[in-house]
Amino acid sequence: MFRPSTRDDNHITLTWKFWKKHFVHIDIAEHDKHPGSAIGSRLVISTDYFENLREIVERYIIPCNRLVRDVVGHPKWSDLDKWEEFEESLKSEKAADKTRIPYRFAILPQYPQHVVLAYVPREKVVKEFIKVRPKGYFFHEQNLTPFMSLVNWFKETWSSKDYQRQLRRQKSPRTAVKAANLKQITPGESKDDFG
Repeated sequence: MFRPSTRDDNHITLTWKFWKKHFVHIDIAEHDKHPGSAIGSRLVISTDYFENLREIVERYIIPCNRLVRDVVGHPKWSDLDKWEEFEESLKSEKAADKTRIPYRFAILPQYPQHVVLAYVPREKVVKEFIKVRPKGYFFHEQNLTPFMSLVNWFKETWSSKDYQRQLRRQKSPRTAVKAANLKQITPGESKDDFG
């Protein structure tokens, strides 16, 4: 749904049903708005330009919806929408087999437009954020697509020094506070340890 923004007359807000009851509000800046025009002739989301609202739906929303469908169709998808339940389910998986590294994906309402990746290498549940964008899944400063490429890349590189360095710099999309409490994981486990 597109509606006037409360920010000012040169902005529109897009409210998008990201998943089930999870909604995302996207700010759209209007440029080249001529007197008497309903909207500007150049619409901007982040650094992407669009000519009209239909183009936003076709080039932004539809590709993102496809990416979300790929995530929820993955065998490691968890339909839980409370972090506490999600965390407990992973801890139970870990307790059942200490040699495996259980991991799952979920969409939680407190992190709009993000998929949460959580895994348990030892005892603590590690939480990471994957932003769904039209060009792919934005994860560790890169766009990855299709979803299985992201999963495979994660399994192959999660224990590397570069990955761990990026993990320590990660900020929550909700609070924008450094995830300083995420401890470093000792390299050595392989991608085959993931269950």
